[in-house]
Amino acid sequence: MNKLIYLLPAVTLCVLAYLQIVTLIDKHTITLTATPIPYFDIAAMTAPDGSEKRLTTDSLKNYIQGEPIMVNFFATWCSTCLIEHKQIVSLAEKHGLKIIGIAYRDDPKDITPYMIRLGNPYAQIALDPDGYAAAGWKVSGTPESFFLDTNGVVRYHFRGPIRERDMKRILQIIHAVKNDTQQESG
Repeated sequence: MNKLIYLLPAVTLCVLAYLQIVTLIDKHTITLTATPIPYFDIAAMTAPDGSEKRLTTDSLKNYIQGEPIMVNFFATWCSTCLIEHKQIVSLAEKHGLKIIGIAYRDDPKDITPYMIRLGNPYAQIALDPDGYAAAGWKVSGTPESFFLDTNGVVRYHFRGPIRERDMKRILQIIHAVKNDTQQESG
């Protein structure tokens, strides 16, 4: 019993260090930026008419129609992407956010069944099988989301899964991006 008392300070320090690291990681999940969309040119999922499409830096701007959009790097094999999928669907369906999905190092044949099973929140899904587009966006892992203003400027970068507890912050980000864009154009 007396030996356990000597371990108590070490255990306490470990717990405090862990809590500090978790807090630091959580504080750094959202980064405020003001960077242009990085250059990329990747294949998009086949259109309903069977035609092949591409998603590029320029074509991404076509999805911006007076409203901010979100670019979400995800993968069907990613367990944390599964955690955030419900929130991504909510952002698209309940909050009207246009979301572009980029499937990172994923097998295209897995994407359609995944979307059928969980719901498809994406206005467009593009394929980044080798991670080249992700490198330009400085993605370090999936999931990662980028919030673009109506001028095509990346305003916020959210690393990690968007959890239910993050939704209030995400909605604040969307509102801030809308307001910032309106003030700049007005």
